[in-house]
Amino acid sequence: EGMPKAPGSAQSRVAHMASAQIRTRTSVLFGGAGGVVAQAAPAIGIHANDWTRQQTDTGKIYFFNKSTGASQWHIPNDVYKSRFFNPDKILAYTKKDETVPPSVAHAMLGVDCMMEVAKGPGAAGLMVTKFHHLYKPAAEAPPVELPPLEETRVLRVTVVQARGLRDADFMPGSDKSDPYCKCEIMGKPEATFRTPVIRDCLDPVWNHTELVPGYEEGDALLFSVYDEDDVSQNRNASSSYMNDGPSQMFLDGDEQLGRLMISDDEVIRESHAEYQLEDAGKGIEAFLEVELRVVSAFPGAMGMSTSDALLEIKRVRKDCDIVAYEVPHEPGEVVSFDPLHMKQGYTGSFFGVFEEQAVALTPGCSVTVGNQTLVVDHVGESDPKHQVRGSQVVYVHLSTPIKGVIRNKTKWTKALKQPEPGFNEKRIILWYDCITHEVARLPHIG
Repeated sequence: EGMPKAPGSAQSRVAHMASAQIRTRTSVLFGGAGGVVAQAAPAIGIHANDWTRQQTDTGKIYFFNKSTGASQWHIPNDVYKSRFFNPDKILAYTKKDETVPPSVAHAMLGVDCMMEVAKGPGAAGLMVTKFHHLYKPAAEAPPVELPPLEETRVLRVTVVQARGLRDADFMPGSDKSDPYCKCEIMGKPEATFRTPVIRDCLDPVWNHTELVPGYEEGDALLFSVYDEDDVSQNRNASSSYMNDGPSQMFLDGDEQLGRLMISDDEVIRESHAEYQLEDAGKGIEAFLEVELRVVSAFPGAMGMSTSDALLEIKRVRKDCDIVAYEVPHEPGEVVSFDPLHMKQGYTGSFFGVFEEQAVALTPGCSVTVGNQTLVVDHVGESDPKHQVRGSQVVYVHLSTPIKGVIRNKTKWTKALKQPEPGFNEKRIILWYDCITHEVARLPHIG
């Protein structure tokens, strides 16, 4: 039935809550699949405050607040005093009060609502029996065992190295090409990855391994090696090469240094070989070394915590060692918010970075800044006044001194342990995010 309105002085039977406590035996009403069921419950102590206990014409008890005008079936938290809610006390009646708010009592009894109804003598014994029947410790719940992780087959590609690449920079001799390699499934441009850039090198060694997304039996692979250049450099290079013939230019400003297509038959054979690159340039013989394998992976571990993933993978592959590695983050750049460091750079034992790029840095880790490796002591506190282009700047304090000067826009990365080169059929590689400590890349054998 609906909540009664504020009681009238003539019609309501009001038990005003003075300093003396009003005691009554109570029962708990809770809803289930079979409807509303009454169970005996503890005695309720009502104390002096603005709440009054009211009773409807049908005998149901509710509570009315004289100050706020609020009405409710639930016993108010601030007047609630229960007995027997201590599980250690439920087998015998005790005079000791165990006071808990209704929300706790609801959780322990597994009910949705608590309210009072009148109860006769002997209710305490009935309450103890019923409550003992209702109370089931969480430890009795049967353990839930997850099904074992499923293994799937995926293509593992390692771009090992290239040699004999053409020097495509605008002024040969002053610097060299900055090569990287891109791999994609023919006809599936979304199924692609690329290696890091190796600066000023015509014989780059990448040893970069990826699982190719979306690979299916019958797919062919395309490898393309590019020279990474800025746009202005490519404009100069384009005009220079126009007299000698067309040059392969791309929208992103990078120039192709050669390409290689591997057929589906070669992919299935799982090879490790060196191939000659096509379109490497006039009179240029360049080569690319790659390794192809179809391996087992565990997609069900994606998004798991690192500790859970280690346990679950070990359940299904007890014969393998599982090695966890931190996923590398994108390189950051050194920044300055004050004129002194903008002009003179950083010396001593700290340098500035954007705060969002410093979240992965922890005391004792190493960072590579330019051509030197330094050890982090701690990351300084942020200051709202220290900003560049609207982004917060913090100082990375070092336990090893800077050699020379570190200037603005110098690239830096966190130095991380990498898997040993080569394939190991008894090793499972697991990559995790250092901030969330969750599996961030598909775990696989390798």
